[in-house]
Amino acid sequence: SRVLPTQKTTNWKLNKKSSTGSESLLVAASRLEGKTLAPNKYLLLARENGYDGAVPPDVWWPQSSPYALAYTYYSVLLYKQNSELVEEISWPEIPVGQSFRRAAWDGNQFVLEANPSPQNSQ
Repeated sequence: SRVLPTQKTTNWKLNKKSSTGSESLLVAASRLEGKTLAPNKYLLLARENGYDGAVPPDVWWPQSSPYALAYTYYSVLLYKQNSELVEEISWPEIPVGQSFRRAAWDGNQFVLEANPSPQNSQ
C-alpha cells in the first residue's frame, strides 16, 4: 500500500514486530508530529547516536534498548491515526552496514542495499 496524496503524520505511529509477532512502539506519535508524507518520497528513519550519514533523517528513534531493531526476522509498521496499517517492511536478515530501500512505488517492494544511499523526504 502507499500513502496518497500528501498527508500530515499527526497521531501516526511506527511500530516494530518481533519474530514471535509481538508488536511494540518504535517511534512515538510525537516524533512524527508536523512531518509530511508525500507520494513517491522517502521517509528516512535513523536511530539516535547510531547514524552519522550526510543525509539528515526525517525522524529519529530512541537509542535505548526497548526501541532496538533486530537484524533477523523483524518488521517495521506504519499506522495512520485511525490504526489503519499504511506500510510494512519485514526482513529475514539485514547484514550489519546494509539497509533496505523501496524498490518500486507500487506495492510493498523493498531491496537490500549493500552500499546504502540514504534518501529523506526532501
